[in-house]
Amino acid sequence: MQRLNHADSLIPAFASLYRWTWFYWGQNRFGMLTALLAMPIHHPLMNLLFQNWMVSFCGLLVFPLVHAYLLGWRTAPLSGLVGAAIFLLLGSGSFHLDYLLDSQPYAVSTCLGLLGLMAIASGFGRFRPAFSWASATMLLFLAFWVSLAAVFLMVPLFTLQSFIGPGQDSKRGKRLLTGLSILLAAGLANWEIAINYPYSGDFGWTPPETWPGNCASLLSDIYKVTPPEFLMALLALTGTGAVLWLVCRDRQHRREMLCACAICVLTALSYFTIVAATDHARRSGFPYRYAIPSIVLLVISAAMLATLAADRLPSRWRAGLRAALLLGLLVGTTLRYGTPSYGRVRSSIDQRFGGPTNAILDAHCTHVLGDYWDVWGSIFHANLALYESGSQMVIWGITARSEVTRDLWFPLLKGGRVAVVRSENSERDWQKVARIYQIPELKLAGELPQIRIFVPMW
Repeated sequence: MQRLNHADSLIPAFASLYRWTWFYWGQNRFGMLTALLAMPIHHPLMNLLFQNWMVSFCGLLVFPLVHAYLLGWRTAPLSGLVGAAIFLLLGSGSFHLDYLLDSQPYAVSTCLGLLGLMAIASGFGRFRPAFSWASATMLLFLAFWVSLAAVFLMVPLFTLQSFIGPGQDSKRGKRLLTGLSILLAAGLANWEIAINYPYSGDFGWTPPETWPGNCASLLSDIYKVTPPEFLMALLALTGTGAVLWLVCRDRQHRREMLCACAICVLTALSYFTIVAATDHARRSGFPYRYAIPSIVLLVISAAMLATLAADRLPSRWRAGLRAALLLGLLVGTTLRYGTPSYGRVRSSIDQRFGGPTNAILDAHCTHVLGDYWDVWGSIFHANLALYESGSQMVIWGITARSEVTRDLWFPLLKGGRVAVVRSENSERDWQKVARIYQIPELKLAGELPQIRIFVPMW
């Protein structure tokens, strides 16, 4: 899966290693929580892997957590395993990149938000309310810091669960009022931080008459990257669950399962519609990644329905079924990705980003200038090689998002050497990037097969 890394998923590693900021470099969204937690790890590749591991862990934990929040833990591990298996084994690499690697905030924010909602619920149970609500507020604050858009996921999920989910009617109104207050407080706190952050962004909306077309465009992009086997598995799970629901004789159990699935589907549709209505999604071309949380919720809904009958199995049978599903998931994951191997990960990183590294180091370059997708991968691998050689030197990138570290790399241009990777994009755009970042005039000092070398003229 690490072969999927690209410039976007490398930025959190740079933020952790060289300059931590409250949000993703150059944005006022996507809080850098994983980068903060990974700061003690100075090895560039280990830092990247640790952050990706945290994201993958949170992303996979979402599958049982949604079930546990809506219906309790009795069969949550079963449906969680089924949902995770569908996503891991049949989902596209695009889904994995944007949900299980640190290029997008959805996994961590959704996991923290669900834990926050569960903390709210525990405040009406055996734990002390003050402790539960303080924990909920902190978890939801972290969730909305990582992704403010998670508000549009947590509020409908909590509201629908409060109205139509299982629970004590006598406490329903109090739970709804308390939960919405906590959600509102956490959301407003993050909104205040986001709008006052130096790197601002547009949180506006498109006109209402464009919303149907926006939804169609977003749905079209999702369809382009969704494998047919993923859709078939989702339909098979839904069909199996529908049959089990029809033959189930326990009316209470049928009602609870139907309500839980309806909550998931309605939340998914609500989030999808809200995201499609944003001006940011329009300006980005309605990419599928904005709907990843909705896709995950639909998988969870189908998995919950398909494991309906497991609730009536004896505990030993459920334990055996969990073990069998876990074994199947491990075998399937091994067949798709191979056994865990740092050596293979390192080899894939070398192949993906290491092409110009030797040329950059041999030419004693201090900066790499050019296209966003070329520069960050090249300097990640070059700095990895420097770190492993024991050098304290850092090679800096000059491209989109490098304004955050300008005070670190600009003084080093005097007496430095700038590399431009020989690629179609960098060869075309390096002069434009140099003008944007007000780089002194560059004089060609040498040419190699992988790079061209320039010296700033002061």
